[in-house]
Amino acid sequence: DTHIYFNLQILQAYIAPPIVSVLLVGLLWKNASGIGAIWALITGSVLGLSKMMLASLNAAVFESSSLLSFLVNLDPLNFAVLLFALSSIIIVSISFFYSRKASLHGSSEKIKIDHLNQSLDRGINQINQKNISINKPKREIIHK
Repeated sequence: DTHIYFNLQILQAYIAPPIVSVLLVGLLWKNASGIGAIWALITGSVLGLSKMMLASLNAAVFESSSLLSFLVNLDPLNFAVLLFALSSIIIVSISFFYSRKASLHGSSEKIKIDHLNQSLDRGINQINQKNISINKPKREIIHK
């Protein structure tokens, strides 16, 4: 029975860090972008599933490669900390890259709004030039 809880904890250690990273960085940093969050989730999921598959294989197969043997022998909770840090770095770095592009798009949005305001001003001027008046009914105020 204890193996069930241990395996659930290991599974959660492989899946949860990218999700928690996206949640915390998104809540605590207003410049975090959705693209950075998506890439962090994809990268973290691929790495977590890869670690899970490597851990299920025989560790003796990976003794020739020092990096793979390090990953296979790494404790799942320590791997979770590394995966959280990597996911956070991915979110921040991609958000910095795309924030410059977003600022350029923001200026184009401002140009569109200015164009709409100019069109509205032209329409109001045309109405004024045609001397179109709207007669409002006068209301009489009766005092008692």
